[in-house]
Amino acid sequence: MGLFLDLFERLGLFAILFIFLIRFKAFKRLLTGIASRRDKLVLAFMFGGAGIMATYSGFAFHGAIANLRGMAVALAGILGGPLVGLAAGLVAGIHRYAIDPAGLTSLSCGIATVLQGVVAAWLYPRLRRVEYDIFAAFAVGAVNEILKMALILLLAKPFSSALHLVAILAFPSILVNGLGNAVFVQLISTVFREQQLAKAEIRALQAQINPHFLFNAISTIISYTRTDPAIATNLLVKLAEFFRNSTATTEREVPLSVELQHCEAYLAIEQARFEERVRIHYQIDEAALDCPVPPLILQPLVENGIRHGILPRDAGGDITIQARKEQQNLHIRVADNGVGMDQAKLSGLLTPRQHPTGKEGLGIALKNVNARLVALYGRKRALRIESTPGAGTTISFSIPVAA
Repeated sequence: MGLFLDLFERLGLFAILFIFLIRFKAFKRLLTGIASRRDKLVLAFMFGGAGIMATYSGFAFHGAIANLRGMAVALAGILGGPLVGLAAGLVAGIHRYAIDPAGLTSLSCGIATVLQGVVAAWLYPRLRRVEYDIFAAFAVGAVNEILKMALILLLAKPFSSALHLVAILAFPSILVNGLGNAVFVQLISTVFREQQLAKAEIRALQAQINPHFLFNAISTIISYTRTDPAIATNLLVKLAEFFRNSTATTEREVPLSVELQHCEAYLAIEQARFEERVRIHYQIDEAALDCPVPPLILQPLVENGIRHGILPRDAGGDITIQARKEQQNLHIRVADNGVGMDQAKLSGLLTPRQHPTGKEGLGIALKNVNARLVALYGRKRALRIESTPGAGTTISFSIPVAA
């Protein structure tokens, strides 16, 4: 019973490490099938390093080290395929042999570790019924530990000591490694579903591109072809850039500089349409440009300010886009000096309606932006909207970033 508890304790420590590991973008790219060779190499060494940590966090037991090293290597094979599994196995396996070459199980465990990543990569796809199958993962972990026990019996000397060790260690080691594989594959499945949901949200936003904007943009470009072909050419480039940015991205986050380029492409077209009625001011801190933000998060706020703030005024107005990084927060603010709105309209702007109508205009877009911020960062990161009739509207939000 004590052996089970000790291994489960190590499983908890490994869980903390694994949760840290899945935060890396290379890991997330691996889940979506877009990982580069460099990503896979980095992850192989990370999983190999996790195997080394598992060795050091293990405990001496009858001349061996009881640990969860095989689980780390197996996960490398399950996620990255045979080459990633092999590389992780080599890192962890060579280390296991090197720290105690004369040990009872050093050679057998070193060889087993190298093989376990490859076995996992080969066996898991043949057993799984769904993309992330916890039962197949458990079976892989069990088979890998049975392989290790067999190599201990085959290579460790004297045989009587090897047999005694296997008799005590085999069952708890097989069970805990199998359960560990199943638990972490389930965790990976959760991360994968979150990524797919985030991509679905982005695709939904991409599908909401206003057809009236496209029609008006094309009409504006056509009119300039007669009066100023150079401007028409530039606007056509901006329109292509706007739609490329709107439809191409599937990343969960992009640098603020990329999001600002998307806004600038949109604003170039709107300023060509409305000329001096739309005036844009940027107040962007240099340190804010590299900060990651959700894609397609800023342009709807700017469009809201133009359509519902300044264009209803005969004289037009000003849009001010501000961004500043302050310690571990990025603060973004979009303000207009347009017609504003009363408290009754303001209070219902972000409130979901059971039967929304097309008359809500960009209220739908604001609700979507707000919902994404809340889903990604929590309710404290929701949009803040302030407005005064006749004086304008300010929409702001902040998101956490690295210091």
